[in-house]
Amino acid sequence: MSKTPSPESEPRDDADGGTDGASVEKRIDVTPGQPVSFEVPANTNLTINVVNEKPQGCLSSLWSGVSCLGTGIFVLIVIAVIIGSASR
Repeated sequence: MSKTPSPESEPRDDADGGTDGASVEKRIDVTPGQPVSFEVPANTNLTINVVNEKPQGCLSSLWSGVSCLGTGIFVLIVIAVIIGSASR
C-alpha cells in the first residue's frame, strides 16, 4: 500500500527460454478499495503476501510501546494469579 512506485524484478531466462527455477518476486502497489487482477502462467505456485502500511511517527511508536508494555504486565499478572492459586 505504498504510494511510491517500486521496481519489479523480471524473470531470468536461461538458454532454453525457460526460467531457471528461481523464484520471481513482483510487487504490486494498490490503493485501498480498488480491485487488482493479474495473469499467472499455468503450473505456477503462487504466494500472495498482503502487507499493510504501518503508521509512522512519534505517537505511533509511543502507542506501540505502551501496548507492548501493557500486554507484558497483563501476562505477568495472569502468571502470578495461576502460581498463587496453585500454591494454596
